[in-house]
This record gives sequence, structure tokens and C-alpha cells, in this order.
Amino acid sequence: MEMFYLETDVNRYGFAVYPVGTVFGSVSGVYVLLASRASTTGDSSYLCLDGRQVGMTGYEILYIGMAGSFRYRFYHHPTFLQAGKEGMSHIGILKVSSGRKRRKIERELVGFFEPPMNRYLL
Repeated sequence: MEMFYLETDVNRYGFAVYPVGTVFGSVSGVYVLLASRASTTGDSSYLCLDGRQVGMTGYEILYIGMAGSFRYRFYHHPTFLQAGKEGMSHIGILKVSSGRKRRKIERELVGFFEPPMNRYLL
């Protein structure tokens, strides 16, 4: 399992990265929909702070969301279908059981990285 880290001005969050099609259990948390992009600058697991390109890992952040159950959220959410059309290849997950913490983390990450498919949350 690959890991990458989203870092804002105040926090750093580690996400486990899985290919699209992975079946998840009934675990809650924050997720990131990612598109593979060619990386030409190295292999660091950190994200650039420009908000879209996932640093040197070769991913682009398409969408950041939260779910009470990854099992039911993925593959049934309209944004997931649109992300597939945008080239989504992987899903990053961060397990967070508290609904209040999930909302806080989601808002912080969306506000900082401004993913293209999260425009309605900005």
C-alpha cells in the first residue's frame, strides 16, 4: 500500500492510496479522488502547495470528501462517476471515526488545495 501526505499550513495528514475498484469495508474517514499524471520531478510523497498536482507522486487531486462508510460512499456517489470521466485512477483514504473531525479535515483540505471538483465547497 502506497502512502502520501497532504500538508496544509497547520496539519499533515497521511492517506493510504488504493487503485479504483478496491472494495472497502464499512470504515469512515476522509478520502481523496486522484488521477494519475506523469511525474517528471522525482518521487517524493509530499504534495505541492499549488493545490492540484500531488507533488512528485504523479497524482492530481480531483476531489476531497468524507464518508461515514467507504463501502457505501464509493461507486454510488455522482462525483465518483464524474471523477472517472476526469481520469480518476486511485483513491486515498484517511480513517477518521469522528464525524466532527471528518468535517473539519475535509473543510481544511478543500480550502487549502481547492480541488477542481470541490468548487461548491469553497
